[in-house]
Formats: sequence, structure tokens, C-alpha cells
Amino acid sequence: RPARQRAKLHHQHVQAMLVDMYLGLETGRPLRDRAARKSDAHTPYIKEAALAKLHCSEMAKRAADSAVQLFGGLGYMDDTPVSRYYRDIRAATIAEGTSEIQRLVIARQLLNTERQHG
Repeated sequence: RPARQRAKLHHQHVQAMLVDMYLGLETGRPLRDRAARKSDAHTPYIKEAALAKLHCSEMAKRAADSAVQLFGGLGYMDDTPVSRYYRDIRAATIAEGTSEIQRLVIARQLLNTERQHG
């Protein structure tokens, strides 16, 4: 079984999925860091926090979905880490504010900025 898992990692589609997961992780870090810097500086950071939450939660959902897909039937079994990650991110995106709400917060902030500078 481990040999079969290793062989799977060498397929181009699997490699592309891994790259997409990594890309999502790396592009989320600057968004998170910017929101944290603004928070630490005691400056308004509503838009930055919403952008970071939206991006990171969407990327985490995609990564968890890809992981479940990669593991096949094992990805759905309740006692596997992949299954737990998938359930956890789904619950977090609901509890922490849905993506649609984060988009509304961001849009409101963008429109307020436009009015102030427009």
C-alpha cells in the first residue's frame, strides 16, 4: 500500500493539486500578516482581516477537498485525519462567517474608501 501511495504522488494531476494547495498557503500569509500588522499598530483593519479570512478559508476548503479526493474512500472514513480536516474547515467557515459575508464586509469597506477618496 505505501508503494502505491508513493506512485500516486508522481502523477501530474496529483502534483498539480499539491502545488495549488501550496500556492493557497503562500498567498494567504501576506494577507494574514498585513492584517496582523495593522491590528498591532491599532489602525483600522476590517478589510484586511476579512480578506485574509476569506482567502485562507477558501484555500483551506479547497485543500481539504483535494486531500479527500486524493485519499479516495479513506478520505471519508471518520477516523482519518483527512476526514477530520475536511469537517473542521467546513465548520470553521460557517462559524467564523461565511465567504459571502466576508465578501460583503470587503465590498462595504471598498465602497467607503471610494467615497472618502472619490
